[in-house]
Amino acid sequence: MILEQLIFGILVVAVVVLLLPVLLVMAGVAAATLFWFAAFAALLGAWVFWLVFPGTYGVAVLLLALLVGLLLIDRRSRHGAYW
Repeated sequence: MILEQLIFGILVVAVVVLLLPVLLVMAGVAAATLFWFAAFAALLGAWVFWLVFPGTYGVAVLLLALLVGLLLIDRRSRHGAYW
């Protein structure tokens, strides 16, 4: 009985030690991919806005800056770090 529990404990530790770095790397890659798509979507939206309203390029840049700022504030408020 003790030997079975010892082997089970060793297997659990081995799985955690071997899989945890892989899971952390996968989470980092997923976060980077999502950030890439979010940045690409924001730039694409600004480009389409500029094509539809060519005289208001400054407004498109302003809206993009406001969007990025709001996303940063939202992220900081979720983590509890307010300034």
